[in-house]
Amino acid sequence: MKTSHVVLFTVIGLFAGFLMCSGGVLVAVSMSHSRPYRFQSWGNQTQTPKTAAVLVARQDLPAGTRITEPEAVFRVRLYRLGEEPANAISDYSQLSGKTLNRPLASGEVCYVNDISVQVPPGLRAIAVRTSLADPVLTALKVGTRIDLSGQVVNDGTGRYQTLAEDVLVLAVNATGEAVQGQPSNPPGNNGAQNVTITVAVTPEQAQSLAAAQLQGSIGVTTRSKPEN
Repeated sequence: MKTSHVVLFTVIGLFAGFLMCSGGVLVAVSMSHSRPYRFQSWGNQTQTPKTAAVLVARQDLPAGTRITEPEAVFRVRLYRLGEEPANAISDYSQLSGKTLNRPLASGEVCYVNDISVQVPPGLRAIAVRTSLADPVLTALKVGTRIDLSGQVVNDGTGRYQTLAEDVLVLAVNATGEAVQGQPSNPPGNNGAQNVTITVAVTPEQAQSLAAAQLQGSIGVTTRSKPEN
């Protein structure tokens, strides 16, 4: 009898130990599934990646479209920061009141060069070719107000002076070409590249700028943020 009791108690103890172990495993599994889900980003870090917003067309838009309600015809597309298209429009305020220079297909990215501002009454559009460092080119957008300066020849003596103040930028076309005779990113040059800027000026200013371009490059100084 004593031997059978010992065997019985041993079996009961083993069964109780098995139940305790099984319960612990179930509790651990339950707790692991109850933890909040964390977004697994690109790479090995478990954090939400930083993104950059770019505007794309909601529908097919023909060239010459006047943009009065940007939110109605454009939407946001997110890119991983650093992988967004260069010179893409990122804010609706950059589009308000502008005109498309080329047709856009549905879902196509809108770039800075794709928009322009209508020429105000009494002014005329003139294209000015110059070279700008990257920081200045980044700040130069459609709707920006700028000053233009250049060399003026008077009695055989050239002097550098302001030719047009507070003029409206209608379009910006960066060629992406480095300034001739310089490497693509020389020290202290900040990656200067050739660019064509279309501005709205008076007839007198247009004549001065045309004459100055024959003498050399036109200087550009930005004045304010783009107009809405």
